[in-house]
Amino acid sequence: MKNASRWCALLAMKSVVCLVITQAAAEVQVVYQTNPPGGFFGPIGFDVSTSQSVAVRFMPAADVRLHAVRAYFMNNNFDPEAPRPLVTLTIQTDTDPPGQYTSAPSGIILETLPLTVTAVGWDPIQDSVDSVVRPVLSAGVRYWVVAESSQPPGDNPVWVWAGEDLGFNGNTDQGLWQTGLGAVVSIRVEGTPVSSVCNLADITGIGGPPAIPDGLLTGDDFNAFISAFAAGELLADVTGIGGPPAIPDGLITGDDFNAFIAAFAQGCP
Repeated sequence: MKNASRWCALLAMKSVVCLVITQAAAEVQVVYQTNPPGGFFGPIGFDVSTSQSVAVRFMPAADVRLHAVRAYFMNNNFDPEAPRPLVTLTIQTDTDPPGQYTSAPSGIILETLPLTVTAVGWDPIQDSVDSVVRPVLSAGVRYWVVAESSQPPGDNPVWVWAGEDLGFNGNTDQGLWQTGLGAVVSIRVEGTPVSSVCNLADITGIGGPPAIPDGLLTGDDFNAFISAFAAGELLADVTGIGGPPAIPDGLITGDDFNAFIAAFAQGCP
């Protein structure tokens, strides 16, 4: 199934350029996955409450756009008539991308994903939430899935451990993030591939400057490029040496303009 979106931009010469982007559905792939719950001691996990947040780190092997997060939770509330607790999942960057110091969630949020825990009592259920923003997650870069809840201790959701598996986790039981390798929560992160062409044209996004690409090609990207190109700013330096991706060469030329227009017209997968 294909979605078509049309963007028209009025250029300095007062001619109108209309670009049609056709985006086909891309194949969903596993970005990171741990085992389902299990093991000798049965279901066990980390409480997620006003007293403790929990996180797990992952690193994509290839550039992807976030598609969905699926995680096993159980519930410390055994009342089937009680409202189901809400967990706020956030996708965050790492405090130390080069890996030289302590690795922990940075607080820089790429997307917030509200997830309703459907379990009643200690019978784990895999709950899922689809990405709306669909941020780009870059290959070889550390990211975190962070779980928070407004439920008080004793009436809170529990992020269940994966059976016989290890991973890099963190929690705030002592106030600050404590992170390290150990028993890991049960989670599955899914994404769809992102082409280098898409990355070339995705010059606006979250935060910045420089912005973190959001995996969406919109009028903001187009207008930002046109403004940067007209001003001779390095934001418009999308082609250069080698690649893809190319190393920017510090020159704003017709090659940059043509490459951006071609990539924008092709769109993101």
